[in-house]
Amino acid sequence: MNYYYSQFDSIFDDFIQGFHTNTGKTFENFQEVKERSSLQLPKYPHGDVFLSEDKSDLVFEFALAGYDKKKVKVSAGTNTITVKGEPSKVKSQNLIHRGVSRKEVNFSLSLDERLNPQKSKVNFENGMLSIEIPLREEAKEINLM
Repeated sequence: MNYYYSQFDSIFDDFIQGFHTNTGKTFENFQEVKERSSLQLPKYPHGDVFLSEDKSDLVFEFALAGYDKKKVKVSAGTNTITVKGEPSKVKSQNLIHRGVSRKEVNFSLSLDERLNPQKSKVNFENGMLSIEIPLREEAKEINLM
């Protein structure tokens, strides 16, 4: 478990400087965002967290090889994202080696209040679940003059 926390810390330490949106909003301390969101990645499925190319969204990617798109559900609360899924059935009568984990998935991510999970974009393609979560409009900086 500590391995995941250290990996998560190192990912976000790289982004502390320069996290901003195309509207000019800059997070001075991304460590604060991480701590305030109480974000903890699940042990399974394995996943990555990074900033979108334009640095306006927080992106989560989870490896869900062997899952049917129809059996994976993603829902959004006010400050949460919940992922549930069941793996596809595999015929094991001629199985020689089982290397792909096929577990039921059910986890929630608690997010910083500046993120807007209800406006998230979700994509499931080639066994990868991608969730892009934008900043709330009120968290974006607006130039008044």
